[in-house]
Amino acid sequence: MEVKFLNKKDFEVYSNLSKKYGSVFSYMEWLNIFGKNLHILGLYDKGNNLIGGFAIYIKKIGPLRICTNPPFSPNIGLFLKIKDIQNKVTLNSFIKMVIESISEFLEKNNFHIISLSFPRQFIDMQPFIWKKFKVIPRYTYIISLDNSEEDIWKHFSSTRRRYIRKALREKIECFKLERSDFNIIKILVEKTFLRKNKKINLDLLNKIIFSFANDENSFAFASFKNNRPIAVSFCIYDNFSAYYLLGGIDPEVKHHGAGALSLYNCIKYAKQLKLKYFDFEGSTIPSIERFFRDFGGDLVPYFRVNKALLPLEIVLKFLKRDLF
Repeated sequence: MEVKFLNKKDFEVYSNLSKKYGSVFSYMEWLNIFGKNLHILGLYDKGNNLIGGFAIYIKKIGPLRICTNPPFSPNIGLFLKIKDIQNKVTLNSFIKMVIESISEFLEKNNFHIISLSFPRQFIDMQPFIWKKFKVIPRYTYIISLDNSEEDIWKHFSSTRRRYIRKALREKIECFKLERSDFNIIKILVEKTFLRKNKKINLDLLNKIIFSFANDENSFAFASFKNNRPIAVSFCIYDNFSAYYLLGGIDPEVKHHGAGALSLYNCIKYAKQLKLKYFDFEGSTIPSIERFFRDFGGDLVPYFRVNKALLPLEIVLKFLKRDLF
């Protein structure tokens, strides 16, 4: 097994494999929006056949080379073409070999800081532990869309159901946005980041909303009060799952139920698309985690690996204690 930067001649093979075995975060259409800092890695077997891949984002801050997930991506989009392996030992050994190959690739490329999340399907992080990476759990909430709408609604918290009912009683209307109205997403997301004093990459935001998004990979619902958009939820999806990617509210027209109503409609629409899962993508911020928890999904762990050169790691233990 070898990990190496993807050769252009393999782009088509990679694209076809990612559509079959990967998530939307491994699709070429998604990766192409990130520019020169985005690097696609291929996983090659002993016969030099491409059997999987993932993507990393390499940025420079002064002399430092930092390796992270692509922006707006919950993980590196790792996928594998796994043959029909019946024996558990053989399967576990194969996956461990893949993870070990990735850890070796990262080490030999001399990054100053590495911080990468893996898709929830990959739980064997022992090769990273053996190489002295810090492996930490992260969590997301996932709703199974095989359940009926009634069951999904029943598992919401009583508080979330009450706020949604309140929004409907107070004539808050929720509509699926046409692409011509996607500027609403940008406006409300920007307002939300501004209210929280957080920076957002407007160039990438524009590319996601206006270049990447189409009817085959995304949808958005907005809540309106007196014809004014006051909350929005934007999701992207692949063959199996919808992912809550962006949300925003108008801080000048606060309503506890407006955001929940737009997200509830996203969940129902994902079910109409016959997807299997709705993934909230998780959050380490307690207030956002509590909001996601209120929708009654299953708590699902995934893993993040972190490592830095020793002098940097000592500094990062003070600045980013939760990661290093």
